[in-house]
Amino acid sequence: MLGDAASYRQLFDTLQDAVRKGDRTAVASLVRFPINVRIDGRRRMIADPAGFAANYERIVTPEIAAAITSQRWEDVHVSQRGIMLGRGEVWLNGICHDTMCRTFDARVVTIQSVGDAPTHPTPD
Repeated sequence: MLGDAASYRQLFDTLQDAVRKGDRTAVASLVRFPINVRIDGRRRMIADPAGFAANYERIVTPEIAAAITSQRWEDVHVSQRGIMLGRGEVWLNGICHDTMCRTFDARVVTIQSVGDAPTHPTPD
């Protein structure tokens, strides 16, 4: 449904490792930009990896970090909307390179507190 599962598994493993290490640059490299996030209760658009890294602790809160690092690959929820981590704190999906989506990059497309949004990716 979403393309090659190996691409998502690699993204998942790399994301977990980067969050465990607190490597803001590595996490930022896995995100599709621009991305809308909530910082201090306010919706904000982050345009690029540098902006993400500068706000890392306010985006990847302890709640979100726990959702990422405690998730087991075998237990992810997969739907036409993407791959859900935790209770919807993080969503992974493919970013197509062509109209037929023959090639794509697996990326983090949503980061949200479950108290902030529904349990599916929000359009950016």
